[in-house]
Amino acid sequence: MEYGEGRAQFSLKNITFEKNFEIQNIFSRFFTNQFNFEEIKNYAMPILFCGILTNILCILYFTNSKISIKEKILTLLVFAIFIASFYIKGVNLIWSLGNSPAWYKYRYTFCFIFIYIITAYRSFENIKQGTNYLKIILTTAVCEIIGILVIKLNLGVINENYIKYDLILTLIFGIMLLLYKANFKAKIACIIPIIIAVLSISNLIVNANANVKIIMDNASKNQYDQYKVLSSYFDSNIQSLSEKDNSIYRVETRDRLSTNDGINFGFKRIWIFWIDLFKEGT
Repeated sequence: MEYGEGRAQFSLKNITFEKNFEIQNIFSRFFTNQFNFEEIKNYAMPILFCGILTNILCILYFTNSKISIKEKILTLLVFAIFIASFYIKGVNLIWSLGNSPAWYKYRYTFCFIFIYIITAYRSFENIKQGTNYLKIILTTAVCEIIGILVIKLNLGVINENYIKYDLILTLIFGIMLLLYKANFKAKIACIIPIIIAVLSISNLIVNANANVKIIMDNASKNQYDQYKVLSSYFDSNIQSLSEKDNSIYRVETRDRLSTNDGINFGFKRIWIFWIDLFKEGT
């Protein structure tokens, strides 16, 4: 049973059990700046990074004795549903009603990241009572091993140097958590959470800056230059029309750009794009 072939229409034939990527490569997406411009297109992997500290705390969450087994099982089940959604094409498409979006097919990723961060927070707020030093040491070691394996086995690695920096940062976070767990009564006890916060925020800023630069270098600059050329072509007519009528109006063009992108340049206009084949057919 099908309901059409349009981008916003449901089609059962799209619901398959094909894989979207190699499942082992998903580990690399939890490290800094493992992103390229393909990630926002329809044939790449989900963007899952939300901090090295978050990775450590999420593993510690499942070893924390203060958190109930029931909560851990439910959390693990939610994680499994999201991973299956990312990995299996048919399950992934269910989130977008059976049709792949125009760009970036994992648009529900923010839900997973939100739950992932909440899980890390639950771990951190119970770390003093429900975790011992050995668990922190072993968790830090596990994160280090995963990072090394991601590099050595090339599990979807895009930027190896950033993962090497993450290995150092993982060790620092492990030491900071051990000191925080020690619960010093001296002034250092107040400084440790601040250091952890500064390091974590810095990690996120580095990742965000690197990702934005990649997007700007690969897409935005070229598109912006193209838009400027198109806008300058219409400038004289636009200016003349604006003096007589300051409301929204439409401008027709044959350029293949997204509808209404011209409004980004400050003009109160609606672009109408004509495709030659369509125009000839009508």
